Amino acid sequence: AVREDALYSFMRDHGMKVLGVILLGLAGLGGYLIWDHYAEKALEEQSETLISALDYMDRRDFKTASEKVAPLLADDASPAARAAARFLQAAAALEEGNSDKATGLFKAIAADAEAPPALRDLARVRDVSLNFDRMKPADVIAQLAPLAKPGSAYFGSAGELVAMAHLEAGNRAEAGAMFAAIAKDEDLPETLRSRARQMAGLM
Repeated sequence: AVREDALYSFMRDHGMKVLGVILLGLAGLGGYLIWDHYAEKALEEQSETLISALDYMDRRDFKTASEKVAPLLADDASPAARAAARFLQAAAALEEGNSDKATGLFKAIAADAEAPPALRDLARVRDVSLNFDRMKPADVIAQLAPLAKPGSAYFGSAGELVAMAHLEAGNRAEAGAMFAAIAKDEDLPETLRSRARQMAGLM
């Protein structure tokens, strides 16, 4: 009876507060579920747009593919979808012979702090590979040195570019060491390792 009286007293004094907290919690949960539903729906639509654009790329309709993903460059698109759209537009630009446009898109991906790190690194590798002949060896090395390390996802591509930059700069020892490291990495494609073995031998 004492506990029952205590409960009644508590509910009389604080019941409305408790009810308010419960209602706020339910409202917050409902709001989250609604937001999650629309967010997931938006991601599905972005994925469908990218897939549709890739279909146009397969048909070599690069202009339509590039136009298809243009809405994904808006700020309300997910960072990954935005980066993927830029990659696709860059590929279309390269197919059309517009390397300057492709370079600008690669740089935009690499500079997008919200983009997934793996895509930013890939954009940096693609940018340097596209403009290697116009870059100073020191700039190539500075940009790709963090990726030209064993264990990096882009060690093979970045390492080869850095080794070639060392070679152009006259640093034969550094170039040879990098080619040798690439040749020893069994996770890399055999064609790349074979090239690296030949270059390491020449060094």
